[in-house]
Amino acid sequence: MIFALDAFAAFIARLRTLLGAPSLTALAASDRIYESSQHVVRLFYFLLPFLVFGFANNSPNRLNFEPWWANAWIEWIGLEFSDAFNIMRAACITLAIAGVFIHRYRAGRILICMMLWQIHAFESSFGSINHQWYPWLYVSFAFIFLPGFRHTESVEYRRQFLLYLWTGQAIVAGVYSLAGLHKLVYAYLQAQEGLIHAFHPWGFSYQVADWIPKLQQEAILSSFVVEHPFVVAPFYMVFVVIQFFSWWIMVRPSLQQAWACVFILFHMGTRFTMGIEFPQWMILVTILFLPSPFVNSASIRELWEDLPTTVFSRALLNRPRTAPKQ
Repeated sequence: MIFALDAFAAFIARLRTLLGAPSLTALAASDRIYESSQHVVRLFYFLLPFLVFGFANNSPNRLNFEPWWANAWIEWIGLEFSDAFNIMRAACITLAIAGVFIHRYRAGRILICMMLWQIHAFESSFGSINHQWYPWLYVSFAFIFLPGFRHTESVEYRRQFLLYLWTGQAIVAGVYSLAGLHKLVYAYLQAQEGLIHAFHPWGFSYQVADWIPKLQQEAILSSFVVEHPFVVAPFYMVFVVIQFFSWWIMVRPSLQQAWACVFILFHMGTRFTMGIEFPQWMILVTILFLPSPFVNSASIRELWEDLPTTVFSRALLNRPRTAPKQ
C-alpha cells in the first residue's frame, strides 16, 4: 500500500514538473500555504453533510429503479426499495456527520469515499447517469492519499499534502476541460454537416429551445435567450473556449479564483436559461478554488500574462514574458 502511494505521488509530481507548474517543495516551506491547504480540505468535509441531507430528502420512485452493480446489495439482501433507501439514508447521514471528525484519518476518508460511491451509484440507477456527485467522489478518492493533518515542519510531509490537494483540483479542472473538448469536437462535426453548432450565432438559443421542453422546468431567461440569440451567443462562445482551457489553471494558479468566479456564474446562468441546476458543482468549485492556497495576489497585468492566449502568442512570436514589478 505504501509503495502504491509513493508511486502515485511520484507520477503526479512528475506530471506537474512536465507541465511547468510551480514547485511544491518551495510552496511547502510556507506556513501560510500549508495551513490554508488544510483549511480547504476541512471545508470539503465540513460542507459535505449539507449535500448529503439534500440527498436524504429525496423521494425516489421505485418504478424507475435499476440498481448499478455498486448497489447490487439491495437485491442480494432482498430488501424492499423503501427499506433499503431508509437504511442507506440513515447510514449516509451518520457517516457524513462523522466525517467532520474522522476525515483526519485515512480510514475515515476511505469510508466517506465509499459513501459517496454509493450515493452516486444510487442516483445513477434511475435511467441516466447522475452528473452531480461524481466530482465529489473523485476528489474524495484523491484525498484518501493525503498523509494526514499533522502540524509539522517537514517539507516532504507538507509537499505530499499539497500534491494531493492539487490532484483533487486537477480532477475537477480536467472534467471541465473534457466537457469543453466535447463541445468543440461536436461543434466541428456539426459545422462539417452544415448544422447549427456551438459557434453559430443561433447555437446557444437552439440548445435552450431544445432543453426546456425536455426538462419541463421554468427558466426565467429562456425566452430572452431564444428571442435574442445574437446578444447571448458571444458569451457562450467565450465560455466554451474558457471551459476547454480549464486545466490551464493548474499550471497558472494565479487564474484559479477568476476561473472559479466564471464557472459559478456559468452554473447560475444554466439555472436561469435552461432550468438546470448544478449545486454540487458550484459548492465544490467554491471550496477548492476560491480559497486555493496556490493563489498569490496578482495584478491585472500579471493575470493577463498568464492567460493561455498570451502565453501561446508569446511563444509563437518568441518574446519573453514581461517581468512583474517589484
